[in-house]
Amino acid sequence: MEYQAKIQHRKKGLTLIELLIVVSILSILIGLLLPNLNDVRKQARDKRRKADVAAIRQALELYKMDHTPPSYPTLSDPQMILITPGTAWTENSITYMNKFPADPLHSSSPDPYSYYYTYIDANTYYIGACLENIADPDRKVAPVGVSWNTTNCTGNWYYLTQP
Repeated sequence: MEYQAKIQHRKKGLTLIELLIVVSILSILIGLLLPNLNDVRKQARDKRRKADVAAIRQALELYKMDHTPPSYPTLSDPQMILITPGTAWTENSITYMNKFPADPLHSSSPDPYSYYYTYIDANTYYIGACLENIADPDRKVAPVGVSWNTTNCTGNWYYLTQP
């Protein structure tokens, strides 16, 4: 009888060895899944960057249509960001963007994670963003004549030009 009581008591919980095995298995699974989760987050941020660049491009086209002769905005600094992220892009009582987008990792200006605009001439510009995912099929080096000099983004650019 006493022997049965010990066996029943032992079956109510996990032994230290069993607990260590469970913790080890969980650690291995987390170690395998965490890097994949980080890659998915990078891809999601890059998709947002591409959508933001496309939205800025649409706003640039509206800007061009509202000016005579048609032209894109000029900037003194070729690496300059058009508008401070989070603020409205308004000129002459016309709002081109209610809230200028901020890169998902933007911290201070300039940093590699910003949206860059380069005015070439009245009919040509480049708008770009630095991608995190180095395997992204849309990534490329900065276009010729553009000086988006950031040490953290060599060859990882996504950019659009006028349609």
